[in-house]
Amino acid sequence: MDTQLTEKMEFVAAFGLRSCSWQTVLATILKRLRNWWYPTPYTRRRIDTPDGYFLDTIHYNGHLGADTPIVLLVHGLGGTGRSPYVVEAARQLGQRGIRSIAINSRGANRYAVEQGRTTGKLYHAGEVHDLAFLLNEFHREHPAAPLGLIGFSLGACRSLNMIGRADLDAETSKTVPLDENELR
Repeated sequence: MDTQLTEKMEFVAAFGLRSCSWQTVLATILKRLRNWWYPTPYTRRRIDTPDGYFLDTIHYNGHLGADTPIVLLVHGLGGTGRSPYVVEAARQLGQRGIRSIAINSRGANRYAVEQGRTTGKLYHAGEVHDLAFLLNEFHREHPAAPLGLIGFSLGACRSLNMIGRADLDAETSKTVPLDENELR
């Protein structure tokens, strides 16, 4: 059975922009300017892990109630909890009344190296222990709040890996679409 899941469409540039590259550049600049003029408020929280490491979490939209849904945002390779795409997702979730908490994954936290608190572990596609630890921690602190998970790129891979292991109320992933036929 051959099923077409996506429809190929021709790219049509926005008026005044000749290529998709220019649109990407303009969108990036406009988002950074908006975040500079209208920053998304956040607080940081350090959570110690059982193996002697710590995870820095960035809490957005913290003014919401105790039973407000919580979404854990997982950045991609080379990103952090303050990457522009994570901040934009947190802003969008906040507008919908959802609390979001971003994680700085192992190896993406310069403070751990400065303080000599490294464990030799780095995050990778199969690493879900830190995500499970944080989701359990947030569930313990807010038992009435539904939990969700959103991952980006490598964080999407980690999130999808976590879906089969956790009882979450919602989950999604955002990654670049890949047509395996184009790789051949």
